[in-house]
Amino acid sequence: MALRALLEHASCPLRELDLSGSALPLTVLRGVAENETLTALKLANARLPANLMTYFHVNALVDVVASKSLTHLDLRGVDLVGVRESAAFAKFCSALGQNKNLEWLELGGTCLGNEQLGHLAAALKAHGQLKYLGLGDNDLCWSDARADGFMNALFANQSLTHLVLPCPETMQDDFDSRILRMLEKNTTLTVLEPYNTPGRPPQACSSRAHDVRVKLEQNRFDQNRLRGDACDLSIRPPSPMMKCLHEMTPDAFDALLRSQCITRLLLQGAQLDEEDVETLAHVIGQTRCQVRELDLTGATFATMGALFEQMQHNTSLRRLCLGGVDVVNERGRFPLQAHHIGAIARFLTRTRTLHTLTLSGQGTLGANAAAFDGLMEALGRNVSLKCLDIGATLLPGTHLTLISSALRWHALEYLNLDSNPLCWGPELKAFLKGLAQNESLLKLVLPRAVCGSDELVACLWNMKDTLHLCHLPPFSDEASLPHRQTKRGAIRKQLLDNQRRQAEKVEADQWRVKTLVVALEERNLPRDVTVDTARKLIQVTSANMRI
Repeated sequence: MALRALLEHASCPLRELDLSGSALPLTVLRGVAENETLTALKLANARLPANLMTYFHVNALVDVVASKSLTHLDLRGVDLVGVRESAAFAKFCSALGQNKNLEWLELGGTCLGNEQLGHLAAALKAHGQLKYLGLGDNDLCWSDARADGFMNALFANQSLTHLVLPCPETMQDDFDSRILRMLEKNTTLTVLEPYNTPGRPPQACSSRAHDVRVKLEQNRFDQNRLRGDACDLSIRPPSPMMKCLHEMTPDAFDALLRSQCITRLLLQGAQLDEEDVETLAHVIGQTRCQVRELDLTGATFATMGALFEQMQHNTSLRRLCLGGVDVVNERGRFPLQAHHIGAIARFLTRTRTLHTLTLSGQGTLGANAAAFDGLMEALGRNVSLKCLDIGATLLPGTHLTLISSALRWHALEYLNLDSNPLCWGPELKAFLKGLAQNESLLKLVLPRAVCGSDELVACLWNMKDTLHLCHLPPFSDEASLPHRQTKRGAIRKQLLDNQRRQAEKVEADQWRVKTLVVALEERNLPRDVTVDTARKLIQVTSANMRI
């Protein structure tokens, strides 16, 4: 009673209240609901009166979640469902949808099942301001229609940045595929557990799970860049891996990576001296190297010559991130120079595995036409790269001609040109016209200022019937469909139609590959298909699939 009286007092000084694990009478919850200053409330594993049905517990929490002052609410471990309390949970979700101030909600271990997903999806849609939602440790099945509707509502939400989902007990690969498909249109989510649980190293996983993490990192990078602090992306305290790099010999560090089956080296914001660079170069240059992802975003190097020289021999890298990388010496701090770009170009020519290359923030690409020309020539000879990020590299419009020439010979799927000083003119118009002959590029990101020009809209509208792109922000990211009679509406409709056709093509390719694999295993190939032909078809078709 004393706590309730304190909470209801007009001059109550409390801003945060932690009652986790406490035995609480419902009168305390009523006091919390009437308090006008409390912003954060933790009720994790709170013990509510056992002599009352869950219905009364949830009804009391309805008034709590409706509190206009609360921004953070933790209900982990509190039963919100009971045996037959769907009506009470529906009232809870209705109150949640109306409270626009709540930003952080933890519902992990609250006994939610698929029956409650519909109410929760409607609340998320009505709320529209929630940034964190925790649903871990709930018994959810991801294979029915209710789960599909809930997942669509989750990823259509444009406020969530941190989401916690329970791991599926079975069909992990199908779950990864569904998450990846849902993430394609989401631009705000940056942390999705269990894929990138903070403080926990990622486990060995499928390539689809890897692509989920890549999309989350892309969202985080884009948000930082829009705020103007892209150079500070992933600047973290020294990691245990960085400590190993400092203290171990090259052979010992290589042995450590192989013994622990480490395939991702995340060294964002690291400061590497000459010995560190030699150790890293030794590991990356090994023919038995297992590292598939090397993320050096925001790192500084005393020298980079050895690393790029050894990188020519690498046969495992799928993702290389060099965004915001600088060389620091006695003369100062500099971005990658022309000879560094030349070494990257030689690596592009040789590699048969690299899928993603990030060079954002490297102004040398825009300032040195010869270096950029060499990079584009290497891109034309490359056979594996699918994603290229050259945003914020000071690219002038004249460089678009070089990009168009490279795209004629390369099956690139994603190209980021955001935050470059591009404007409407003959070069950009010719670049867009060239996309009509390009059937591989699926996503293109242009500077926002360019996308707002009437000239670009008119150009895209005139060529919409021959456009193969599936994603072109902001046309493909708008929350509501413009009127179909407008040019923007027609462009968006064409992009959505292309997305549907691309999804159907991927499903057909997957079915074809699986059918041929099974036929090879069972030695039951069609009469007109030899074993060699089947193997070539699998290889060629799988080259454009994320499997």
